[in-house]
Amino acid sequence: VEHVPPRLLPAAAPRSMAAARRLLALLAAIGAGARGERLSAISPHTGGYDEAGELAAAAAQVEALPEFQHAESVRVDRDVSQAQVRLAVLRAGKKLLVPQPALQQGVLSLLDPTKIDPDRYAEAVTEEGIQEFGRPIDVDTKIKVGLVVVGSMAVNPSTGARCGKDLRFANLEYGMLRQMEAIEDETPLVTAVRELQLADKLPEDGAMCDDVPVDIICTPTRTLRMEKSLEKPEGIKWEKIHLHTESIQLLRKLRSKSKAEGLQVEARDRAAWKLAIHDNIEKHMKAEKEHVGREFSVAAAMVEQLPEFAAASWVRVPRGLAQHHIRLAVLQAGKRLLVPQPELKTPHLVLLDPSKIAPREFANAVTEGGMQKFGHPVSMDGKATIDLFVMGSVAVNPATGARLGPRGGLEDLE
Repeated sequence: VEHVPPRLLPAAAPRSMAAARRLLALLAAIGAGARGERLSAISPHTGGYDEAGELAAAAAQVEALPEFQHAESVRVDRDVSQAQVRLAVLRAGKKLLVPQPALQQGVLSLLDPTKIDPDRYAEAVTEEGIQEFGRPIDVDTKIKVGLVVVGSMAVNPSTGARCGKDLRFANLEYGMLRQMEAIEDETPLVTAVRELQLADKLPEDGAMCDDVPVDIICTPTRTLRMEKSLEKPEGIKWEKIHLHTESIQLLRKLRSKSKAEGLQVEARDRAAWKLAIHDNIEKHMKAEKEHVGREFSVAAAMVEQLPEFAAASWVRVPRGLAQHHIRLAVLQAGKRLLVPQPELKTPHLVLLDPSKIAPREFANAVTEGGMQKFGHPVSMDGKATIDLFVMGSVAVNPATGARLGPRGGLEDLE
């Protein structure tokens, strides 16, 4: 955990940042990065040493595969890390298929090299180019995919088990393509990664990640073929479909089509299933909120008992709900409370002065709305010294103090 750098994904993917940091921390413990290289290189999107050169070399390994040579259509992720593979597909005169964002307008976008000026191939494989030159492929379209190339956060070089992104649309897309008969179990799955992304101890039983496994791994220097392919889903696992994905129109269409063909598309009555899930979530959240609230209250009391707290005049505390009780304790103790501005806006701190807030308003003042109402932005500029700096943590080592923070590196920057 202590070696995970504060910034692992670009601003384009803020929702994935926290999940990626936690995943990378786990990968550090199971073998990825064991050779001492920078862990940031595990992320397919981050820089490092010769990133462009490594990605181009891995793409060249993919291009040299017999499976690539024989394929007429190749499906490739739309990640930046796979741009060189996409370009190789078009230059080889093959049809390029890339996934649609969140599967909202189609399963895939088709880019036909015969309909694109070769001088614009490099432009066509960018995000803007895919939107300009790509044609959406619906679930009713009859296509055959000869090769599937997926990105990976980490992959087991012996088994092909892999961790993809946290959004899980790739798994759903694979199931949809199987159900559309666009791909078969024999359709080879390839991932192009850096050597650092090989994780020898990544489990194959789905305990950590149950993303679709691969048959071939291409790194900048070698090609690894799995001796025995892991089992892949034969179609959509309807029983694992989350409620938020039911809004995907293509998925509803495919469900109706499957029902008409007499296929089992749900494990139990849908309405009862939804109700049971909502009830369980509500009960769990209520119990968890009460339990966690008590724990945070006790932890805040421990902070309040610190000699450092008693001696402090200025105390900086995070904005998160987990630190609510500590913020309240600061004001009740008559100390000036400093909280960070969201996304470190300038000035980057907000001051709540207990001498200017009615005591009956203290509890309200430490809420998100209260901090906006009673706090005012301040620039320290040497005017005062922060005597105690309280930080939030996703996890912390009790022996060393090494920690994994919750704010995507913003706390480190602050």
